[in-house]
Amino acid sequence: MILFGLTLMIIVGFLALGIEVGRWFLVRAELSKAVDAASLMGARNISNPYVSVADLAREVAFENFTPGYLDTPQYGIGSVDFQSAVIDNNKVRVSGTVSSVGVLVRFFGVDLVATSSLGTAQKNEVEIMLDLDRSGSMAGQPIADLKAAAITFLGFFEETQDRDKVGLISFATSVRVDRALGTNFVAPMRTAINAMTAVGATNAEDSLAQAGGSSSFTDQSGVPGDRRLQQYLIFFSDGNPTAFRGNFGYNGNNYDAVVCGTGQTCATVYSQLGRTNAETWLNIDPLPTGDGRSQGQTRCRRWPNTKWYSLNQYPIPGYTSDSCSIPESRLAPYICTTARLMAIAHAQELKDRNIRIYTIGLGGVDRQFLAAIASGSEYEYYTPTSSQLEAIFQKIAKDIKLRLVE
Repeated sequence: MILFGLTLMIIVGFLALGIEVGRWFLVRAELSKAVDAASLMGARNISNPYVSVADLAREVAFENFTPGYLDTPQYGIGSVDFQSAVIDNNKVRVSGTVSSVGVLVRFFGVDLVATSSLGTAQKNEVEIMLDLDRSGSMAGQPIADLKAAAITFLGFFEETQDRDKVGLISFATSVRVDRALGTNFVAPMRTAINAMTAVGATNAEDSLAQAGGSSSFTDQSGVPGDRRLQQYLIFFSDGNPTAFRGNFGYNGNNYDAVVCGTGQTCATVYSQLGRTNAETWLNIDPLPTGDGRSQGQTRCRRWPNTKWYSLNQYPIPGYTSDSCSIPESRLAPYICTTARLMAIAHAQELKDRNIRIYTIGLGGVDRQFLAAIASGSEYEYYTPTSSQLEAIFQKIAKDIKLRLVE
């Protein structure tokens, strides 16, 4: 009986300790969840000009672990408390302390068992290129709404513009790198956005090609995954591709120029590549087609003609790049088809470099085309009216900021 009594005391002691330790681990686990959630929420809002990040983090922590939760003290000594701070302008650190109330272990003189947890979340650096359609169909309210939406987008990254990089490419028939990727971008980007005017065709393929050029994203070949910048392209358009850039031969000379068609389906070929209302580059005529040799040497009826080198890579069945007078009924739709294929190819080159592409389509845009451009269905956005553009740009900005946190 004596041995049993002594053994029972030891067993009860270990049972009490086991129960109490289980409670301690549960309290610590819930405290850690609250700390992690708070630091992540703080990091996601680190460049939000409308909130105090440290205060927001503490509020989130208390929402996830309220005083008295899991029978911890509701107030006074041992009650839950959280502290938060922003570190190096891109990290949010949250610490939490709380005590478990002893029950069975009180027989051993233990009333409170303190525990703590620490969580840190970091906002990664980012590169974002806006690729915006300023073709003629955007004239009026659409271009005004687009400008307002793009400028609102910049505000989400204003407080981190000393480290993040944002740039702007705009496209119509020609393509402009209005602002190469760089820091301290807000003021010059606002100026560049406000200067956009709507005129010309839709040269999406060249805009995507230039997005992958030297003035755009940082080359991260060979950079370990945990040290890579996060890179995004936001592609906006209200129409289907109706122009592409290529090499053309004319009167014995070679030119780098843009050819474009009229309407959403390229009904006809623009009669001159230099028409100001088409916003094109060169005062040469893309028709008729031919070998592009000088007037005295051409085999195409002795008059000047234009050689389309694109036909070597994207042929029209039954014709070559030297073919004379390809019918416009074949050549006009070829422009739209080729522009579309080239744009998709350039987009894939960007995605192969781990650059994520968001697409925004306005009105009757070809959704299959934008789906081929985007990095997935969760990166596609559509709106029938330009009045919704600002909300979409804000949603994308928030989504990017969520993806930047680790």
